[in-house]
Amino acid sequence: MMSEFDILEKLPMYRTCGIRLGSHLRAVATTITLLFLSEWSKLSKNTNRRIWQLPLAGLLHDIGLASPRYQESLMHKCLKGEEPRSHRMWIHTVSILSYASCSIGPASLRRALGDSARAIAKSFTKRKHLSLSDLNMYVSSIGKDELQDPASYTYLILSRHSSYYGIPPELAEAFRIKSFSASKISRCISRTLALKSTASNRLGEMLNIADELVMTIENAGLNISKADRRQLYRRMLELSINDPWSMVKYIQSRIQKFYTAFSSKGGAAC
Repeated sequence: MMSEFDILEKLPMYRTCGIRLGSHLRAVATTITLLFLSEWSKLSKNTNRRIWQLPLAGLLHDIGLASPRYQESLMHKCLKGEEPRSHRMWIHTVSILSYASCSIGPASLRRALGDSARAIAKSFTKRKHLSLSDLNMYVSSIGKDELQDPASYTYLILSRHSSYYGIPPELAEAFRIKSFSASKISRCISRTLALKSTASNRLGEMLNIADELVMTIENAGLNISKADRRQLYRRMLELSINDPWSMVKYIQSRIQKFYTAFSSKGGAAC
């Protein structure tokens, strides 16, 4: 008999129409590392963080999209030629990461998940012009069962890719959650997001830039137009990156391998 993880692994999860979720997560994890490894290395040393927290934020930032509600909505929208609305799924992501960070033992792993939850919340609220207080309005509307598939999917993502990004493999075990407590979800979110740190704030800014860059390349069908090229070039200059276009082309070539690789594997989830 197949386990829930075996079944979930064989389901194709999508971020948006035509883009697999696993490929997007790996693309952002790689991009944020390529862009900010030097800066994060210095910041992590000064704030007692870990280098692997940089790609970790990329791997985790959209895990809420594995929600059955979103995947079903996406299927219907894409069949009608429409793009699905995903903005409320960030609440699922923050809820799961906060819950896992409350449950895991080692302080370094607990802090890493907490930093990721705060960074993702900061990235999204800045992009959508929302405040963190808006989160309180939505949390109560989340069904506990909706979080089970995203948590299991996170376990799969981390199990498959931890070694590639240097992430401790035991981190994946934090997401083997058998059941969610509604009251604990609220407590964990309040506890996690109440903490402020320079590291998580900056990590959120880095994540936002990397995610936007990857989405621009995805929306261009991996063939960047002149207009997008100018936009990306300006963004690279803002980051004080030498030879910006070479960096964009290198990132494009790296992440394109993820999309090419998964397309040849049929229904593989990531």
